[in-house]
Amino acid sequence: MAGLFPSAQSLFAAVPRLSPDIGASKSSKAPRLTLLPAASQHSVMERSLSRAGAVGDGKTIDTGAIQDAIAEVERNTRFEVDGGNTPFLGVGELVWPQGLFLVDDTIRITRSLRMRGEGQAEYSSGARIQQQRPGKDLFLVEPIAQGCSIGLSNMVLRANGGGLSGGALLRVAKAAGTCNTIRIAEVVLATPQSHAIDIANSDDVLISRCLFDVSGAQCIRMGLASPDGRVTNARITDNYFFSVAGECIELGKVEGVLIQSNNSFTESATRTFVKIRGETGKTQNIVVRGNSINKSDCLVDAAMTDGLIVESNIGKAMGAGVAPRRAVVCLSGACAGVIVTGNRLQGEATLGLYDDAAAIVRDAVITNNAFTATGAHTAALTAANTQGRIGDNQIAGSARNGIGYRWTTANKSLSPGTVAAGAAAVVTVPVISALPGDRVAIDVLKYTLPDGVVLTSQADKDAVTVRYANVTQKPIQILPHDLAVMVTR
Repeated sequence: MAGLFPSAQSLFAAVPRLSPDIGASKSSKAPRLTLLPAASQHSVMERSLSRAGAVGDGKTIDTGAIQDAIAEVERNTRFEVDGGNTPFLGVGELVWPQGLFLVDDTIRITRSLRMRGEGQAEYSSGARIQQQRPGKDLFLVEPIAQGCSIGLSNMVLRANGGGLSGGALLRVAKAAGTCNTIRIAEVVLATPQSHAIDIANSDDVLISRCLFDVSGAQCIRMGLASPDGRVTNARITDNYFFSVAGECIELGKVEGVLIQSNNSFTESATRTFVKIRGETGKTQNIVVRGNSINKSDCLVDAAMTDGLIVESNIGKAMGAGVAPRRAVVCLSGACAGVIVTGNRLQGEATLGLYDDAAAIVRDAVITNNAFTATGAHTAALTAANTQGRIGDNQIAGSARNGIGYRWTTANKSLSPGTVAAGAAAVVTVPVISALPGDRVAIDVLKYTLPDGVVLTSQADKDAVTVRYANVTQKPIQILPHDLAVMVTR
C-alpha cells in the first residue's frame, strides 16, 4: 500500500511550522509543549507557552498547562467562511516533546488544531499523554459553529487502567459545528477506558498506520454517539488491532467508509472486526477490503445497511471465541446491495461463512469465496432470505450441505432401488437454504446409470428433489451411488 496514503508529516503540509524549542531555555531539562502558529503571532505564542508550565515527567499533573496552551491556540485561530469549504486559516500546531504527560480531567478542543509528538511513538518513549481518572475522556472535540479540523500524529494516547467506565481517548462530539477534517496517523492508542476513538459527527476522516492495543469495548466508533450525528467519507487503513476484546470498528450512521489493509490479531478472540448498527437510509456504502484477521468471532456483522462490500479479506481461526457469531459475515438486519466475494477464510467452532439470520437481503452477490471448516460446523451458507446471486464458492469441511458451492453425498446414500416400467423414483437430498427456483446441477459419481433412466432434479425448500425416470417398458434396478450437487441462485 506504499504511496497510496500521505505520510504523517505531509498530512498537514500547509500548516505553518516553527522550531519545536521556541520559548525553551537552553538549560531547561523538562520537556515543554510548543505551539507553532502563523508567523505574525510568534512572540505572543512564545510568552503563552512559557507560562503554560507543562512538565511531562510522569509525576506532575499537567492538565491546566495543556489546556492553557490549547486555549492560546484557539484565541489566535482565524477563520473565514468560504462556501462549504473548511473555514480555518492559520491553524496552530502543538508539538509534544518526549515525555509522559499526566492529566486528571478532559482536555477540550473547539477550534482547528494539529498535535504532533516528537521522537518515536512507543510505550516507553516519545510523546505520551495519559488520562488518570476513570470515566473521563482524554481529548474532547466540540467544534464551534464555524467548524474545525483536527490532526494527531506520532503520539501515544492511553488511560490508566482501562476498563469499561465510559471514557474515550479521543471523542469528537456533535456540537454547534462540524469537525470538517480529521487526520490521525501513526498514533498508539492503548488501554482506553471504553473506546479509543469515538466520532459522532464529521466529514473527511483518515485513521491510518495506528496501533490499537487492548481496547475494552470498541477501538473505533463512528456515527453512534449522537441521535442526529453522522460521519461521511472516512478511511480506516493500514492499522494494527491487537488483543481487542470487543469490536475493532463499530459503525452507525455513516456513508462512504473504506476499511482496508488493516491487521487484527489477538491471543483469545475479538468479538467482531466490523459491526454495523445501521439505520435505514442513513448507513450506506461501506467497503471492507483486504484486511487480515486472526481469531475473530465475526468479520462483519451488519444490519440496516445499503451498499456493503466485503472483499478479498483473509482470516484464520474465525469463530474461535467462547460465544462465536453465527457466521464470518452475518447480516442480522435488513440489508441491500451486499457483495461478499474473493475472501479466503478458515473457521472454527460452529461458524459458517455467511448467515442472513432471517433478515431480508436484497441484490446480493455471494461468490468466489473460499472457506475451510475446521470444527463441528453447521451450514457454511445460510441464505434462505437472501435475494441475488449465490454461487461459485469453494467450501471444505462443512458438516451440512448448503447452497452456493459444489458438494458431494457420501456412503452411497442415494438408493432409488428398482424402478417400474414407465415409472419414476424420487429421492430427496437435504440442502440448507435451498428455495424453489434455485438452479441445480448434479453429476453421478463413480457409477453409470442404466440405459433408459433419465435423471432430473429441482430445488425445493431446504432440499433438492432428484427424480429417476424409467422410460423403458421393463423394470430397472438402480444401485446405490453418490452425487455431486451444486445449488446456485
